[in-house]
Amino acid sequence: MGADLSKLTDIQLFIVVVLVVPIIETLIFQYSIIKLSKRIFKNENIGIVISALFFSISHSYNWLYVINMLFTGIIFGYCFIDRYCQRLYNTACLRRFKTQ
Repeated sequence: MGADLSKLTDIQLFIVVVLVVPIIETLIFQYSIIKLSKRIFKNENIGIVISALFFSISHSYNWLYVINMLFTGIIFGYCFIDRYCQRLYNTACLRRFKTQ
């Protein structure tokens, strides 16, 4: 079902982990969910919480990690809202530091 990352070279794996995945996560968990929630509920805070819930559930390695990612998702959501008008890629760059 998932991609076989063992077939990638070190450079390809680096590009996927550091560039591709954070951008995809930003588009899914922040741009689309927060923007859609803002249209439906007329409130960015509800969108940020919904986004953070989906973000944390997608990182469900164990319960402590899910809780950690919930708070991290809330922080990323507010960073996204704060920076969205300036540059979309700031949040994707911030995610890179979270995964290290």
